[in-house]
Amino acid sequence: MWATGRLAGAGLVTLGIGLTIVAGAVQASDLSVRLILPFDHNGLIHLVQLVATMVLVTGLRRGLERY
Repeated sequence: MWATGRLAGAGLVTLGIGLTIVAGAVQASDLSVRLILPFDHNGLIHLVQLVATMVLVTGLRRGLERY
């Protein structure tokens, strides 16, 4: 639906699903980052999943605006 442009927001839904897959890869890794506080892979998954959820919901809202 994203490639054909038949549904508004389908690209964002695809991006949200992709970010969820990235979150799973982060969870399986031993990655750690220090932003303001230190985050290990368990903390980073929540940050990535937070963004993924916001993107996914935005895409769904755009897709449902016509209905």
